[in-house]
Amino acid sequence: MTDEPVVINYLDGYTDKHGKTYKKGTPNEIRKRIIEKKTDCKLYGLLHNNCEHLATYVRYGVKIALQFNLTGEGKCFNKNVDVKHMLAAMREASCNIDSSS
Repeated sequence: MTDEPVVINYLDGYTDKHGKTYKKGTPNEIRKRIIEKKTDCKLYGLLHNNCEHLATYVRYGVKIALQFNLTGEGKCFNKNVDVKHMLAAMREASCNIDSSS
């Protein structure tokens, strides 16, 4: 297989309905977050502290888990995040990616 995998960092450039735009942290911010979590990694929790929470925290500085297109979708605990709005935007973006292929 020679095709490169498709990587979708679903929060890159996403603006929520309150006007907050999510963007990738600087390399230094990401490095600091990795070190922070390595030294103080909380107990894994499927709904409140899973690998998606960790990945979004490291990249964006916020813990968000949508479990996009999975059975856990909408079940994860996300503080101050409008998951329905975000999911609608992600679905629209994924449709645009699929149709451009």
